[in-house]
Amino acid sequence: MLKALVLLLLPTLALSSALDYHNLQGRNDACGRGPPSRLNEGPVIEIDEGNWDILLDGEWLVSVCALNRDECKRLELMWHKLAASVGRSLNIGTALVNLSRETSLFRRLSVVALPTIYHVKDGAFRKLAGSHDVNTLRRLVEQQEWMGMPTLPFWQHPTSIWTCLSVFAYKAALELWRSGAVGNDYRRATWCMCFLFSSLLSTAWILSYLLWRLCTGIVKVMYARDEKDRNVGGTIDVDDNSSGEEQGLEAGDCKEHED
Repeated sequence: MLKALVLLLLPTLALSSALDYHNLQGRNDACGRGPPSRLNEGPVIEIDEGNWDILLDGEWLVSVCALNRDECKRLELMWHKLAASVGRSLNIGTALVNLSRETSLFRRLSVVALPTIYHVKDGAFRKLAGSHDVNTLRRLVEQQEWMGMPTLPFWQHPTSIWTCLSVFAYKAALELWRSGAVGNDYRRATWCMCFLFSSLLSTAWILSYLLWRLCTGIVKVMYARDEKDRNVGGTIDVDDNSSGEEQGLEAGDCKEHED
């Protein structure tokens, strides 16, 4: 049952992953490339595919945006002010995820709109709703207002199986598109990857079912053979007992005859 569910969900993940990023990237490109990022000039840490797991330890404020969008440019400036304000005094990290370049982090962090702000405490992700400034974010941390906010559902957590499958599906579709094997159409690459995943998972499910049937058949044959051996052994014991009783009766008859 679980394999059948995965069989249905994984192609959907591949498609939704690719199309979500296609839509985000389309909105990003409409805003232009913008100036270079100043992330390396201050205490704000840029999160990428190689270091995203540092967010799982400690306390963080994380901004997810595309730095070629006007609102994200303003958010970047505010993030530097926030880092200078709370970074040292409150012992909290400030990080920024830049989605203006191709990355699987939009699926890793379950991003569906830009910008998105997370509060992270020891691996528990909380998405902040509404607009915020330096003062509201500082108060959020100082007064621990984040404790009254719900965490992300378990299937949206960056380390969940669902998220890992989604990231894998996106990367596979991206590699297929970059290879040029299906042309320059990103959607075509996505549909091809969906078909490939479906075929592979269907084959794996069929082989698993056949293997299960084979194993259960072998077990049944072995069980039937053991039952037959036990029945034969019981019959032999009964015959031996019957022979012993007959011999005893014959011996008794002979003794009575002699008397």
